[in-house]
Amino acid sequence: MNKADLLIHLAVERARLYEALLGVSADELESASVCGDWSPRDVLAHLIARERLAYDAVRYLRARQPVPPNPEAADRAAYHAKAVAVWRTKPLKELLEALAIAHRQLAVAVAGSSQAQLDLVQPVGGQHESIVGLVTTVFQHDAEHTAQVHVWRPQSRPEEVGPKVLLQHALDASRSALMTWVDVVPMSQRESLPVTGAWTLRDVAGHIADWDALVVEATMAMEANQRITWEPIDYGEGWNQFHAAARSDQSWQRVFRDFVDVRGTVVTELAERVMEPDLGRRLPSPWGGQMSWYVCLAIPCRHDMEHVAALLAWHSLPG
Repeated sequence: MNKADLLIHLAVERARLYEALLGVSADELESASVCGDWSPRDVLAHLIARERLAYDAVRYLRARQPVPPNPEAADRAAYHAKAVAVWRTKPLKELLEALAIAHRQLAVAVAGSSQAQLDLVQPVGGQHESIVGLVTTVFQHDAEHTAQVHVWRPQSRPEEVGPKVLLQHALDASRSALMTWVDVVPMSQRESLPVTGAWTLRDVAGHIADWDALVVEATMAMEANQRITWEPIDYGEGWNQFHAAARSDQSWQRVFRDFVDVRGTVVTELAERVMEPDLGRRLPSPWGGQMSWYVCLAIPCRHDMEHVAALLAWHSLPG
């Protein structure tokens, strides 16, 4: 597996795990049993310990040095149980930030490795392993825990509300998963190579930016307890094609700027405009009926992941 594929899978599987946890209440996050007697929060704590171990091993493997034994991790079950117990005493925000840092460190270490470093098999404990093999077990492990969440929570619960901080990290993770595709497509082909049907990467990025802008507009209208006067066009394929045509003359650089900036506005709206106690408030939805702020602000995450799935199909990656 090459470097790009490793980075894509690392980002995608973490984003899938966060997407599976959207709408899980704060109580369920702490008390539901999804992996033995571990709660969803315990699983996330366990992943911090696992990724820190992986990062330490990658550092040695990159330097072509044997990975020294870690006495604390000799008994893996005890090591992870201890890590889970320690994180139960700390705030969820601190846990999620530590997990984001551990994941980012591992991704940066992989990104900074040559393909030769990634493929080289070296001693790791009593076995032999490459960075490719080691990192593959990390994202496959994420996928296993995502599957456990789906078994525990098989039905979609679109109206349920989870902690604000987890939604923020889900938004970050889904966008990180999309960003891994930017490096896959050469700059010279981002306006010409079809990656989703007839759409190029520029078209996909512009489409996502337009929907993110719609969510921002909806959030502000909901705050004012107003409905938006929408354009006289169906909010389905007609809307998508109308806005894609409006961007047809724009450069990749212009579209990518919107792709980044509008998501920044979504995250800012969540951080500054909507307070935790208000996330579940049901307000007039721009699409008719009522909708909570949480559901509205989770749309960009779920939308990102729809396009991640389409890009995976295009790129023909396993999984």
